[in-house]
Amino acid sequence: MIGQPLSELKRANSLLWSVDVGRMHSRNNVVVRGDCAFLSSSGEEWNAPDRKDGVYCIDLRSESIVWFVGTHSDANEISLIGNILLVGTDKGETFAIDADAGRVLSKINMEEPVYTRAIELEMMQGRVGILISYSGRVIQYDLSKNDFSVIGQLPYLIRANPTKISAKSFLVGSETGVVALVEVGQEHIRCERVFEVQPHKSSGTFDYYLQIRGISSILSIGDRVVVSYSRDTYDRRPPVLCFSLKTGKKIWDAGRVQTASKVDVPEFGNSRVMPAIWDNLLISTFSYNDGVHAFSLETGKWVWRQRLDDSYFQNWSSPVVSDGLLYVARVNGVLSVLDLKTRKVLSSYSVEVFDFSTNELSGIDHEGKTWPISRLDFESAGPHPKQKIVAGICSTPVIWRGMILIGTVSGKFYCLREQTPVAAALTVG
Repeated sequence: MIGQPLSELKRANSLLWSVDVGRMHSRNNVVVRGDCAFLSSSGEEWNAPDRKDGVYCIDLRSESIVWFVGTHSDANEISLIGNILLVGTDKGETFAIDADAGRVLSKINMEEPVYTRAIELEMMQGRVGILISYSGRVIQYDLSKNDFSVIGQLPYLIRANPTKISAKSFLVGSETGVVALVEVGQEHIRCERVFEVQPHKSSGTFDYYLQIRGISSILSIGDRVVVSYSRDTYDRRPPVLCFSLKTGKKIWDAGRVQTASKVDVPEFGNSRVMPAIWDNLLISTFSYNDGVHAFSLETGKWVWRQRLDDSYFQNWSSPVVSDGLLYVARVNGVLSVLDLKTRKVLSSYSVEVFDFSTNELSGIDHEGKTWPISRLDFESAGPHPKQKIVAGICSTPVIWRGMILIGTVSGKFYCLREQTPVAAALTVG
């Protein structure tokens, strides 16, 4: 597969069905319950309010939309607690939606973005959902009362999803690199700073420090907490570390790729994903890097990598492990399936392929403000930080009964039949 144009990959009829749901970006996710998929959408245009912003319920058997709830602004990550869907939006409205009927039960307007996915805690009054606004206000939804309230204020800006560590507490990472432990009481919180990601010296020949730009994800495994983060620029050191929750001390930084080659010296851009865990390995992808990498969960030492193609892109979709297989989606629209025991690519789905000789991209700014604007863009380069993504894959796939569910930036929600062990490619468009 490496080095092959997408058009030369073996084609197979892997598409079972698709539904138009509006653009799905990195903060749009899918939750499956039974035969229903619930997903959030950024609508007709990302980062702008429009009529298709909202939450969808898809019947996976009938392949149809059951209901749609408009949110008046880009809907961010959704969470299902009991029979209630919780979702925040770019403009700050936060909704509680009946998952069966698609009816808004309650809402609160924070008048600032709410990016985080809700977590479920157990309080004296029963189950509650917790979300956090960008300025750090802690929002509680009480399932028994069907009521939202603000129960506290964190002294940090927050984009990263919180991670539950007990019935009444969670960890959250800030835009400055601080990790805080938050304990929730009756209508109040207690916040304790437990760790901070520090700037580190470039591992290349340049004499400068890489400043931290924010925590992307937190993964809690017992006493160990794995933190993925973003920083000023790329480096040979991957932006992943692990610390002890008990002591607050760093246990390891993820190790560099060991290579004797003077030409092939891998560097890592930001980590904006939630890593996967398999067989005591931490598996992750990175921006502007051509592969998927595995590190020892015990020591952080780099163990192996599998190149996915020859291209260097931003990366937003998190890797997913299911039944010994690893699913890795790339912003160029390609979804790869790897056998983790052999580390071989079993299947490759080209989920979005644009014909740039047609008018498929009509209406898109061709002055470099959007991506992609040419086949070269789509297959080998970018997007650059200031470009708006209008095609490809940024959301994370879900595996459902041996099938792959995945949403795209162009606005399609696909159900794919898994094709193994031979390489397969799906052309849609």
